[in-house]
This record gives sequence, structure tokens and C-alpha cells, in this order.
Amino acid sequence: MGCWLLGCGGGGGTTKPDVVPLTGTTACERYAALASRLGCGALKECSIKAACDSRATAWIDCAAKDSRQCICEDDGDLNCEGSFKPDEGPALCTAEYQAFLDCAG
Repeated sequence: MGCWLLGCGGGGGTTKPDVVPLTGTTACERYAALASRLGCGALKECSIKAACDSRATAWIDCAAKDSRQCICEDDGDLNCEGSFKPDEGPALCTAEYQAFLDCAG
């Protein structure tokens, strides 16, 4: 698992969250689509065990349901730690992220 999957932050706020529509079928394609839609740089590398792809995709799809869960870092990389860390975002995808980690670990 590359560190490209480990990232995010986000603000709070009371406005309705933006849902980010994604394209692609694999987790890598969907993560690249999320990065692109949020204005982040292109992925430099993406590798996920085939057996874990559906779990990674579920996490990415969950993160895309609320754009406050992901940010573009200063270097342009997508960071979605706010999808599973309550101190960095709404953390609405903790279960999905943990399922992916359990598989990838």
C-alpha cells in the first residue's frame, strides 16, 4: 500500500457537503478521479492487492460522498485522512477504511 491512500483533512462547517462524482472501476482509477475532481495532482503511483480492491473502492466512494473529508496537500497530493480521523474531518468512513486496512495489512 502506497502512502497515496493515506491522507486527508478537512474543515467542519454547517454547509451541505459536496458529493464528488467519480469515474473508473478500480480503486486506483476512482482515487485518481477523486484527486482530479478536487483539483489535486495526478497520482504518482498506485498499487493495491487485487483481493483488497473492492474494500479500497468502498472507502474511496465513501470519502467522495463528503468533500470535507479530503484536501489537496501543499505538494498537490490528495489527503483523505479526514474520512477516518475525527480530528481532521467528519470521519464518516472509518469502518470502510478499517476494512481496507485489515485486508491490505
